[in-house]
Amino acid sequence: MSDFNYLNARIRSSKKMLLSQTDFEQLLGSDSITQIKNWLLDSPRGADVQEGIAVHEGFEGLESGLSKHMERTYRKLLDWAGDDAQALIQAILRRWDVHNLKTLIRGKYAGVREEELLSACMPACDFTWDELAELARQPTVRDLVNLLLTWNTSLKRPILKHQEFIASGQREALTALEFALDNYYYELGITHAEELAADAEPVIYLLNMEADIANILTVLRLLAIEDREKIKSFLINGGHLGLGTIHGLIYAPTRGDVLEKLRLSYLGRAVSKLEMAQPEISNIEKVFRAVVNDFALKSGKDDPLSIGVAINFIWRKQTEFTNLRLIIKSKTFGFSRNQVEQELVHG
Repeated sequence: MSDFNYLNARIRSSKKMLLSQTDFEQLLGSDSITQIKNWLLDSPRGADVQEGIAVHEGFEGLESGLSKHMERTYRKLLDWAGDDAQALIQAILRRWDVHNLKTLIRGKYAGVREEELLSACMPACDFTWDELAELARQPTVRDLVNLLLTWNTSLKRPILKHQEFIASGQREALTALEFALDNYYYELGITHAEELAADAEPVIYLLNMEADIANILTVLRLLAIEDREKIKSFLINGGHLGLGTIHGLIYAPTRGDVLEKLRLSYLGRAVSKLEMAQPEISNIEKVFRAVVNDFALKSGKDDPLSIGVAINFIWRKQTEFTNLRLIIKSKTFGFSRNQVEQELVHG
């Protein structure tokens, strides 16, 4: 695909500005949040950080600036891409749009403060940081949904379908919406990618892997319900394993039995890292996410002219943002260095 040539050339140039593990260690060893702020102001993120601290103080200002930097980086990536490459990049970036909507709506149900909601969001594809902030300011779920439906977003369809149910305030609405958003995202992304044939293979593989993990986690979380047949209605139609395999997990007696059935699959190596017989779902999710990260961070190395180069860059930029946010938070709230080092993502 010819429009990968220009895109990948620009990405290679931008990769020089990504932070290294040495940079994260240096920032983690900083004496104060002020020292970190000055370091960031002297970096390529400086203009965006300056914009953030001009409006907000302390942690919130730095986080706002870094979020704007992420947003502008991804906007540049989309601008550099030709039509086909842009569609593939959008298929990847939209995962964070789904995450943002689920976070905001879930937070509104729970009465979470606006600042806390925004700290869990990441501007990527359809939504800017300012738009996410506007959604977070809405007083109720109904207000948030009504505002969202006035915007031009590809995720409007599942929201519109569940509009009244979501705004009703019923807890069941949250589960129904999260499934609808996930299902729409994976089906839309995989369908669009498949239309681009072989050039899209890394994106198709990535989306199918994430669909598998989403389905497995759904089964694990719903094992306690009385009528397990209902689990099938919350499974995404996609993935390498196929729904037949996922259906075979539904009646496993325990989490350990579910994982045992996965040992011979491509996720078996991840399963082997879970030492406990009945590991916590959060630990299971963590090792599965590591499989996704490993694939993404290796993408493009064997084929420097493919969309894999963009996948690699997107993940490394996300890793940078996640680690910077964690380090800044640790200096603000006094987390121990050992605690932070265990949470840092290695790219």
